[in-house]
Amino acid sequence: MKAAAHRSAHSRILLVLPRGAVRAARSLGRELERRWAVDRLESSGAEHAVSDALAQRCREAITARSYEAVVIVDGPESRACLPSLREFTRMPLVLAILGRAAGDERPSARLFRDAFHAPRRERERLERQSCAADEIWAFGAGTADAEGGFARRARPEAAWMASRLRALGRPRGPRALTSIIVPCVDGLRWTRECLEAVKQHTQSPYEIIVVDNASADGTGAWARRAGARVIRNKTNLGFAKAINQGMTAARGRWLVWLNNDVVVTPGWLERLIDCAERAPWIAAVGPCTDVTVGSQRVAAPPFKTARDLAMFSEAWALRYAGQAEGVPRLTGFCVLIKREAVRLVGLLDERFGIGTYEEFDYCLRLRQAGYDLAVARDVFVRHHGHKSFRSFAAMAEQARLNRELFLDKWCRQSLAFLDDVNPAASGAG
Repeated sequence: MKAAAHRSAHSRILLVLPRGAVRAARSLGRELERRWAVDRLESSGAEHAVSDALAQRCREAITARSYEAVVIVDGPESRACLPSLREFTRMPLVLAILGRAAGDERPSARLFRDAFHAPRRERERLERQSCAADEIWAFGAGTADAEGGFARRARPEAAWMASRLRALGRPRGPRALTSIIVPCVDGLRWTRECLEAVKQHTQSPYEIIVVDNASADGTGAWARRAGARVIRNKTNLGFAKAINQGMTAARGRWLVWLNNDVVVTPGWLERLIDCAERAPWIAAVGPCTDVTVGSQRVAAPPFKTARDLAMFSEAWALRYAGQAEGVPRLTGFCVLIKREAVRLVGLLDERFGIGTYEEFDYCLRLRQAGYDLAVARDVFVRHHGHKSFRSFAAMAEQARLNRELFLDKWCRQSLAFLDDVNPAASGAG
């Protein structure tokens, strides 16, 4: 119980074990478990590409869960997977050498990249010592030291390892700016609640861009007084056009599409960004909510007060801390997207008009470009749902029309293309 008391919901270590190292790493694992929850990943099999397989499993583990650090026990296949992990993640990577700590056996702390023209013997020596870890822990005989990316200790000790990880956790610079784009048409009540929640619960740097689609209730004027940048349209140009206007005007590295009937919760933006930063190929991330369709919808109680919502969301974040799930699509009530993905894929298709299906179209385009989509399971926001439409019947009719547009764009046109293929040519292969 005392050991468990030191752990928090976010204190988790990924321990990577090469073949044959399980017994040798027992004392290391026991000491780690005194301070952290430990997920073990063991190399297995004798295939030639065992290091590639191990690296892939490590990447999958890092994508699926948040870790304080990755500790890799030294071995031929485990050291070989370090460079790809270094390119994949910014979290601390530690190489643990068990049973020896001689100075002449220590590898350098950074991946060596400049030896292409070096003599062959020197190149081979550097390759043997090359390492992409942030730090190397060597446990065995020898005088304790910690310099030059190499830390030596007679045996694993939880307190010492915790101090080394604190040293590796160099203060990061301020988070990049996020541009939060809020399209709206009337609904001042919902817009006010939305923007006030953003102001209360967002710690990262952000700007708010309200795109006012010809509201008649003073929404645009109120948003401007509240400090938002406001783009005013003379007519209702629809969701896709409004989001495109906001993305074009945005200054942030991160772009968030946020419906004006969404109420965000403590830590929402920071956890969405953390999820997106797990892998360079994650282009967009969405939260869980109570009113939507698909895998993002979760059961939630009725919220009578803002305090009820905050308490539920924080309990939800603790329960699902660091968890993420790859999904084929995200719904557009709240989506965080990387600017570089927008540069590659472009803007939303404005043919979808007032709204519905434009986000599914965009998700498909992102996936065609090679990106993945994710749901940050530890983020819950409240969604009142469909407040931009006059009625549920109007929303349903718009969805029916846009579904036909979506099918025509992606399915029927592809079938027409296949019908035009020369049968003889298509069977030539």
